[in-house]
Parts: sequence; C-alpha cells; structure tokens
Amino acid sequence: MHSLTLDRSDLARQHEDARHADGKRLVRALGVSRGHKVLDIGCGTGRLGAHVARIVGVDGEVIGIDPLPLRVAVAARREPAVFKASVGVAEDLSRFESDHFDLVSLNSVLHWSQDPPKVLSEVRRVLRRNGRLGLSVANRGRVDQRTRLVLEALSHVDGVDMGRVPSEVPGAVGWRQLSALINQAGFSSHTLSDEVLTDYHPSLDHVLAFHLNSALGGFLLDLDDEQYEQLRRLLAESIAPFTTSKGIRLERYLIFAVANRHR
Repeated sequence: MHSLTLDRSDLARQHEDARHADGKRLVRALGVSRGHKVLDIGCGTGRLGAHVARIVGVDGEVIGIDPLPLRVAVAARREPAVFKASVGVAEDLSRFESDHFDLVSLNSVLHWSQDPPKVLSEVRRVLRRNGRLGLSVANRGRVDQRTRLVLEALSHVDGVDMGRVPSEVPGAVGWRQLSALINQAGFSSHTLSDEVLTDYHPSLDHVLAFHLNSALGGFLLDLDDEQYEQLRRLLAESIAPFTTSKGIRLERYLIFAVANRHR
C-alpha cells in the first residue's frame, strides 16, 4: 500500500515526472477537447491536470483528487484556474453529482485501490452518458525492470528475509481480470492495450528513491545502513548494462484501457 506518511516533495515530483508521459497517453486516448469536464483521480502534484486544463480551456473543468495532502498542496498552486485539486480517494466520489463528467482518468491508480469494483462503479456513476474512462494499471506477470533488478540485488543482501518482500504490485491485474472488472462495473465497451514505458533515471540513488516511493518500496525502510550500502553496491553492478548517455534506461509495463458508458 502507498505510504500516506512518508511522502516528500522531491519524491512526489520524481514520481510525477515518470507518470506524466503515461498520463498524456491517456489524455490522447480519451480524446480530451475544449469544453470537456474531466475528473483526474490520483492527480498527484497536478502536472497532468494542468496539462488537461489547458486543453479544455475556460469553458471546461478539471477536478483532481489525491489521498496525499503534500501532493494536493503542490497541485493546488498550479495554473490554469479551471484546474482544482483536493484531498480524496478513488473509492468515495460522493462529493460529485451523478452524470457530471465527460471523462475520468486513473493514471496508475487502480492497483493502489483496496476495492477496484467500487472505484469503477463510482466512476461510472459520475460519468455522463457516452462519457469515457481512461486508466492505466500495473500488468500482473510483467514486473518492471527496476523492480526485478532491485529484488535480485536485495536477495544477496545479508540478513534480508525475501519471504517478507512482495514480488509484484499487490493490485496488479491481467487482461482478463481487468476486462471483467470493467464489464461488471457496467461499462458497455472498452479497449485494452499492453504498453512498454521507458524511464531514464539520472542516477542509482534516483532508482532507489523512485522504488522507495512505489508500491513495492516500503521494505527498503527496514534495511540498516550497512544493508542499504550493500544493496547500493550490488545494484550498481546490475544496472551498469542499462546506463546510457541519457541516464539509466529501464522499462515499465502497464495495461491501458478506455471504457465507454453508453447507458
């Protein structure tokens, strides 16, 4: 589960940088245009929400919610004025009227949820007829390169019990499961696609910081100083082949979906 107490502004911005390109893919897939009313669930620091607000213009509306107050505080300072952010969770959209939004986005959010069926049911409720949902979610069975490399290095660190270390994002889903969830929520049609995303990390410490702020990173907090330095040495060796002039090139794997509410 994502920590709601260990967030930091630097980690927030690093995480947002990596997710921004993913979010822009969703925006293109959703067909955001002038005048649309958009709900961005898991808006983070608001970078994507501000981008969407510039598209919808003064006749549109972009509302962002996120459970992390620090990130909402950053998002609330963004322009343009049609973008508004507040603290909130995906499972409870009761503050919003039914049939209100043209589009809803969940960019790498669903796999954090404790109740995905409730999230999708709530999304369908707040979408107007012919509205669309766009989401990306961790792909079960395709663990990203960063996680695989960290786990492999961690397995050689003295005193680490790998039985306590999660091997994949807890809420990751496969195609069939995601398709079933979308259908059960009452969406009348949807499309799915596998996507390979490439991140360029500027340093080894950036890789570890990003991982610490991910769904699988909490266990790093249990390492003592000696164990952490051992992990750094081992990981430095394993990521060397992925180091390029642009940074450390590592792949992530997501499923993207666009679903329609036709009734």
